[in-house]
Amino acid sequence: KQATGSAWNANNYHWEEQKLDAWGKERLQQLFAATEKAHEEIDFKGQRLSFGYNYKVSTLEGDAWTHIRKGKTVVGYNFEIVLTFSGKIKTSSREEHVAGELTADVMVDDDADVNIDIKEGSDLPFVSSVKQCVKSEFNRRIGKFVQELGQKAQVQREKTEQLAQEASKVAAVAQQEQAKSHFGGRVQVGGHVAKGLRIS
Repeated sequence: KQATGSAWNANNYHWEEQKLDAWGKERLQQLFAATEKAHEEIDFKGQRLSFGYNYKVSTLEGDAWTHIRKGKTVVGYNFEIVLTFSGKIKTSSREEHVAGELTADVMVDDDADVNIDIKEGSDLPFVSSVKQCVKSEFNRRIGKFVQELGQKAQVQREKTEQLAQEASKVAAVAQQEQAKSHFGGRVQVGGHVAKGLRIS
């Protein structure tokens, strides 16, 4: 189904954009809230180590949008994100505390550029697995955000289509009223035959 722009946007030819910055930032804050704890398992030398941790947003800058161009709806986003994370890894004999920082540039049509710096626990023999867990969980939550952004764009599109249909109906009624006024209250259908012209 083609997307429909505003009533003024004939054939959806013109670029029509709707900003979703506020929603995008609020939703990312929710997805990476400290209360949204992650649980992973690390496989190390035949042992299954339990890793529980959470993120906290330090910096979140960027924008999100949806636009209609020639009947197509496209979503876009561009965010710079800095998170801190901390948690504990349970081994057979003790708990190890880990903490660090994740920085990422998240852009539409590109894989997220993610960098992870371990601040505490960097000497652990399974630190590479810790980084992989933190990165994988980050990408999973970003994937959820992108999916919801698409759903948000769909809702926006349906609202725009409804407004365009209503505007079209109003314009049609106005045109009929104008035609009635022009012909003295009578709507003329078809042409007329000139006086004196014989048709066989």
